[in-house]
Formats: sequence, structure tokens, C-alpha cells
Amino acid sequence: MTWRRTLSALAWTLVSFAYPLWATTLELNFVDTEGRPVQVAKAELLLVAWGQTERIELETLTNSLSLVLEPAWLRSQWPHGRFNDQDGVYLYLQASPLAAIRSHQFRWPGASGYEGTTTIAFPGGRQVVVEEGDDASMTLAFRTKSDRRVRIVDPEGRPMSGVGIDVSMFWSDRNHCGVLAGSEPLGTHVTDADGWIEVPDGDFEYALTLGRGLHNHVFVESRGTRSRLETHLAEPKTDVVVREFPVRPLEMRVRRGDEPAAGIQLHGFMADCCMSAGCSGPLATTDEAGHIRLDDFRPEKWRWIFLVDDDEFWRMAPASLPAGIVQVQFSSPPTLQKGVSYLEGAGSPQRNSWYQVPAFRSSSAFRR
Repeated sequence: MTWRRTLSALAWTLVSFAYPLWATTLELNFVDTEGRPVQVAKAELLLVAWGQTERIELETLTNSLSLVLEPAWLRSQWPHGRFNDQDGVYLYLQASPLAAIRSHQFRWPGASGYEGTTTIAFPGGRQVVVEEGDDASMTLAFRTKSDRRVRIVDPEGRPMSGVGIDVSMFWSDRNHCGVLAGSEPLGTHVTDADGWIEVPDGDFEYALTLGRGLHNHVFVESRGTRSRLETHLAEPKTDVVVREFPVRPLEMRVRRGDEPAAGIQLHGFMADCCMSAGCSGPLATTDEAGHIRLDDFRPEKWRWIFLVDDDEFWRMAPASLPAGIVQVQFSSPPTLQKGVSYLEGAGSPQRNSWYQVPAFRSSSAFRR
């Protein structure tokens, strides 16, 4: 088997060229809370750059992991050249049936902002500091899973039964729209009669997303997207407050010249949607008297409401709606042959600016 020994020697030679003798290395040893060795089923690096996430699976030994913290290695694993502008890295570990662990975000050596040391911290205050060019080691204990429950309540503390919550292990929403890009789904859960759901236990950050029965609601304590809450769930039982958008009936009268304008659609553009596709859709259509009434209208849900009539366009932010009936006056016959006239607010058209009407796509959000 001389050829195999030759290949092995060549492989080690290539490794020695790739990483210097003073390579920065972290040795992690895994045990349970009794100090007994633990076999890790999955070890991953979770990578974050603006608009991109990656997962790199790591090779583990019997009960340990050797992590070479070298720029050349991570560059070779991370496509598209995002190493230099990375936001950071997480280490994610699973050792079933014990509770999974996700580290806090850390800076990889050689990346922008790196200052000569790498601190890898884990939930519970555990951490290891690795100096550039040094070897470091750490023993990391996995705990037994425990019951973890979340109760969904309204602002008065009353439980909300029969509503859906999507649960994920969270690590990134770093993109233009704050979309949940770095996550691992942990199931969709429906609250019981007392508002409780039981979620998979782990030492990581959770993402809770509003689901069935909560399309007119938002989390009170969300820090970004209002329909999603990122939290560590530090306690076995946690109350999460969800509030409903208040209702304010909307009544409109639309005229074209001296006549009621029948058959004109009122559209809404959702407040928590950052892209045009799928964010807007029809809410109502004027009747023969040019009249619209929406008894269940929720202004906070919409960034804009708007009407389009041939080449004229009316738009208003629901927060600015006047009291009483909203009156909209279109010209007749239309005075513009190209483009769309832009009408800001109620009353007569204003023709000093232009607006391109977006393509409308139907969405289930507009049928609820």
C-alpha cells in the first residue's frame, strides 16, 4: 500500500503549507453535567454576512472537536468571497438527547474588525479566549433537556387559545427586509386552552413567528419585524405579549367629475412589507354610488391605501386619514394621456409629480 502512504504524506504536506506552525487552534471536549464524555451528533459553523448565510458542517471525533481558527481555512469553505465583510460566526452543536447549544456570535481571525483574540462565548456565561497563534482548550457540558413552555397573552394578561406560533432556532435576519434567513425550524405549535405551547428545549436564541389566527396582531416587544420575536427564553415558563391592531371603520366616497365613480378598487400596501411583490392587494371596490365602507379596517396594518382610476392615482397613509368620510375627486374626462397622476391625500388631484402603479399580486393576507 505504498501509494496510500504517499497520498497521506502529500495531504499532510499540503496542510502544512495552508496553515502555519503557529496556527490558532481550539480544542473542545464534550461532557454531560455529570462529567461523562458526550458524542456530538452535529457540529456546524453558522456564517453571517449582509444578505447571506452559510452552514459549514464540521468533523467531530469521539467526544471532541478541533477547530483551526485560520483565515485560509474559512475562506476555502465560504464561497462568493464574503469572508472579508462577514458580520460574524456562530458554533452550533447537537448531542441528542441532550439540549443543543449555539454560541454567541464571534469574530473569525483575519476578518474585518478582528483585534488579535477570538472570544467564543456560550449561554450560561461559559467562554474561551483564543489568542492569535495559540492553542486553547475548553470542556463544554451539555445539559439534560427540560420542559420549556411559552404562553401567548394579550396586553391585559389574558391567555390566547387556539393560535399558531412558528418556532425556530434563530441566528440571522441580516438582509434588506429582515427576513428570517438563518434559522432551523422547530415546528408549528398551537396554543392550548390556557395559551401555552411547549417548544423544543435548547441553549440558543429562538425566533417566534405569528401564525394561524394572528394575522392582525404583532408582538409587543419585537425589535424588528413586528410579527416575529427573537428571544433566548431563559426561564422554563415565559409569557409573551401579543396585541391586536385596533379597528377604525373606513368610509369613502369617490367621484369622477360630477358623477359617482363606480367600480374603482381600493388597494392596501402592508406596513411590515419591504418589497413590492406580494405587499399590496385589493381591499374593496366602490359601489354604484361611489361608496366604500370597511367596518373591520385596521389602519396600523397598512402603510398606504390607494385608488387608481385610468391615469389618475390617489394615495394616503392610514395614520393621516381625516375624521368622517374620506372624499376623493377624480377628473372627468381624464386629462392626462400618459403615466399616472399622483394625488396625495383627499380632495382634488395634484398633477405635479408621477407615480408608477405597482403590479398587484393576490395574497392570502388580503382574504382574511
